[in-house]
Amino acid sequence: MNLLFQKSKDIIVLALFLLTVSFLGLSRGVEAQSASLYFAPSTFNVASGEEFSVKVMLNTAGVEVNAVTSDFTYAPDLLEVVSVDSSNSVFDEVIEENYEESGVIYISMYMTPTELFDGIGEITTINFKALTDTKSELSFTQDVAVTDKNAQDVLGVVEIASINPGTSDESDTSDQTEGTVETGDEREDKLTKYMPIALGVFFLFVIIVVVLLITKKGPKEVSVGQADMPQKPEGPPGQNQV
Repeated sequence: MNLLFQKSKDIIVLALFLLTVSFLGLSRGVEAQSASLYFAPSTFNVASGEEFSVKVMLNTAGVEVNAVTSDFTYAPDLLEVVSVDSSNSVFDEVIEENYEESGVIYISMYMTPTELFDGIGEITTINFKALTDTKSELSFTQDVAVTDKNAQDVLGVVEIASINPGTSDESDTSDQTEGTVETGDEREDKLTKYMPIALGVFFLFVIIVVVLLITKKGPKEVSVGQADMPQKPEGPPGQNQV
């Protein structure tokens, strides 16, 4: 029985420890998730001499970010850069926007220190002109990065775009843009709203565990001397014991 009681206490203590670790992990947010960079559309069908536009997109996967480097390469003998348009970007400040080097486009942007972006959004739009009817690709370089508020790179996935001979009517024109830009005050409001609930659940569990530990008692201990001592029989009232 003593062993069973000790095991019960150990299980309760272990459960309390695991809940504490989980709570601390949740309080750190979702930094462990991976953001992704991709092109929209991901497949183009263009004829020689035709102009087309491609969006460089970001999916933060639930992570709040404030800066991005989305450099990518293209085939300069097959494609010509007409212009770069970042007017619809979810990032409001440009660090670098350069396509002077043949075959590479450098795009780096960030948000003001009090803002973070969470969701799916456009980084920039590149306008190309097809020089031939030859298949080619757009590929991100190894220098790409998506950084969060702690300056940690949270980028995990990058995708390419395929450009095939054809007409633009046959292109995959699917696009998805949705997300939110939060200011420091909005993030503080979120913490103010949900943190008391999380803390309340956590401390309620702690109280329950403490009560269980206090109220649960082990088996009653019996003295060896008392257990082995024979009991003196009692005779009828008024009869002397021999």
